[in-house]
Amino acid sequence: MSSAPFNSTNAGAKAGERIESKLAKNLVAARVAAGLTQQQLADASDVSRATIAQIEAGVSDPKLSTVLQLAQALQVSALLLLLGTDDISALSEIVPAPGAATSGLSEEELRELQRLVSSGMLRDRAAAAKLNAEVARAEGLSVSAVVGAAIGGAIHPGRGTELGKLLGERLGQ
Repeated sequence: MSSAPFNSTNAGAKAGERIESKLAKNLVAARVAAGLTQQQLADASDVSRATIAQIEAGVSDPKLSTVLQLAQALQVSALLLLLGTDDISALSEIVPAPGAATSGLSEEELRELQRLVSSGMLRDRAAAAKLNAEVARAEGLSVSAVVGAAIGGAIHPGRGTELGKLLGERLGQ
């Protein structure tokens, strides 16, 4: 059992992935998937653009009510905004490995997503989220499933994409 005190930095996070980082990455992915600018999200959520920018940069530890406002504006469950790499990896083991027919991704798209995600660059992760969202949107899925696919696929292309779609549909508002 860990003797570290409980705080927002180590709450439920494994070494190397802070909760602020999870929220930052997922908020960018969700916003890009929804096709919104920071200002448009601010207007829809009643959260200031400056606060959104701080959250996306990983330098803010927002109140739960702020996370809920953002999730509601994005039409997704707040749970999706808080999922980390370990969470998606563990949950994706439950979902059968998708082929092109189930994930909606071609082999070429899957390879490109894997390249983008493995770079570790935020802009590449945002590009991966956008590609996942486009594929899910083309399938005629709900907004929450599209955002879920973007978040899951920007963490774990293929299985994460499929898991994100499922979670988005089941947890959608």
